[in-house]
Amino acid sequence: MSRDHDDHPRFVPPCINEDDPAPSTKGGRRPVAQYVRELALGAIVLLGAVLLALRTSGEPAPVARLVMAAPAANACGSATPVLINPDGTSTPLPASVTLNSNAYRRIYICEPATLTLHAHGSAVDGVGARLSVAWQDTTLFDEPIDGDRVLSLQVPGAGWVLVAFTNDLNKPPADRNLQLDEIDLQPVSTP
Repeated sequence: MSRDHDDHPRFVPPCINEDDPAPSTKGGRRPVAQYVRELALGAIVLLGAVLLALRTSGEPAPVARLVMAAPAANACGSATPVLINPDGTSTPLPASVTLNSNAYRRIYICEPATLTLHAHGSAVDGVGARLSVAWQDTTLFDEPIDGDRVLSLQVPGAGWVLVAFTNDLNKPPADRNLQLDEIDLQPVSTP
């Protein structure tokens, strides 16, 4: 440990010689820039490993946080609500979509509404396709689906709704997928 200008202890990595005004590789020590690059590369590799583990483990993803993390333009000016794809393209509702890998779609809702989903999930190792639906930061539905299921979810107000498939798994010949045969949205009349 060394001390900063206010005489507080601070951590200095052992590979850095802070007394050397131009750090070099003298004495087996690495330059500061190289150390920082190695730290950044290590963090990227670790993040990649975590993402790969999540993709292949079948564990659910934190879907409600994705809603807030991926905002796009408000669609209340259009006559028909649309399903927004990850690439930014849109499809008018009602819509159908097949999710063959962990993926999501977004819908901007302008008022309280009923979201209807006709879903079909396939199972691998006895676990169905996990369908997660979130509004703003609230989870409306998050369960595995094996077979056919019709959901009618109440969306309490304006905001982003995220529909996601979060536990893709392919173990040939079995392949866990989620088919949403119909995604529809009907406004709820308020008194």
